[in-house]
Amino acid sequence: MRFNPERIPVLQNSSVVTAKLCFDTISALPVSQQVFSQLYILYTVDLDVKMAKERVQFEDQNSTTSGKLMVSKHMCSELQLHTLPCDFDCFSSVFLRVKHKLYNKKDNLEFAVPVLDRYQPSETHFQLPYKRDCNDKTVCTAHLTLTSQIQKELVVGQTTEVTMNVSLTNSGDDSYMTTMVVNYPKNLHFKMVTVEPSSPAVHCGQPVPLTSVVLSCNCRIGHPVFKKTTATFSVIWQLDERMFQNKAAITLNITNINENSTILTKEHILDVRYSLTAVLTKPVPLMYVNVSEGLLENKEFRFNINGENRFNATIELHIWVPVSVCGHNIITVKNASGTQG
Repeated sequence: MRFNPERIPVLQNSSVVTAKLCFDTISALPVSQQVFSQLYILYTVDLDVKMAKERVQFEDQNSTTSGKLMVSKHMCSELQLHTLPCDFDCFSSVFLRVKHKLYNKKDNLEFAVPVLDRYQPSETHFQLPYKRDCNDKTVCTAHLTLTSQIQKELVVGQTTEVTMNVSLTNSGDDSYMTTMVVNYPKNLHFKMVTVEPSSPAVHCGQPVPLTSVVLSCNCRIGHPVFKKTTATFSVIWQLDERMFQNKAAITLNITNINENSTILTKEHILDVRYSLTAVLTKPVPLMYVNVSEGLLENKEFRFNINGENRFNATIELHIWVPVSVCGHNIITVKNASGTQG
């Protein structure tokens, strides 16, 4: 089987490749033309047999076709292969499977049955590769660089959104199926991804639990082929008003399926603080005491701290009491106590 063109051009629109399928007769013993004239070949061609979703189809929009060829004539058939728009994998070769059997025209019985592999189908595989932009190299070598920025301090109870700005640049050959995996604490609720207008598309799936406290989100960057360009986008979370159980960390892992690919990793450690709003009420603005008569008088001062302590913060209240004036003791603290409701 030979193809014209020999490679599938990477296009979003369909293109046509002509496949010429030919059979040759090889016989160890001389065979008369009369015998050849009674033989014919039944063949079946299946497209893209190693993919769950076909990228190529025949004119009738099917992925399988069959045909019949007489042995005494020219044993070739031309097949028109229509490539479909590339939306998931346009770099792995398309495998075509050809099955065939030889029959006798008189009685329609299989002719020249194999001996050692009698119950195995006679089949052959052919590869139709995609045209790759590798600068005349056999292997595409992408060169990816990653930068990311995020706010360093989170104040639980005040911070509502957390935004991470990401820039991924490819300065080499095509990068295939480039993927970013983001792992983040459950306290962050995935909200959206915003992409710059000039950037390749970025699509993120639904987050899935990685551990009891960590979620994982898979994002596709410029699928299926991330060209020599820069993807600029932002990942936005909504911050839940709960305490973080573990170290607040966000990790990024960038991968592709190029032959010589390496993993890019980035980690952000977040400084988490918790907000507490409290109101301190004092008892009275002023209090007068006559110390000249030397009479004992008990006074009680009550301070109230009103607020919601959602994160179990420890509150320290310091009260300064003047016990002497000009070297004369005027007050002694009899008792101090506190209650928490």
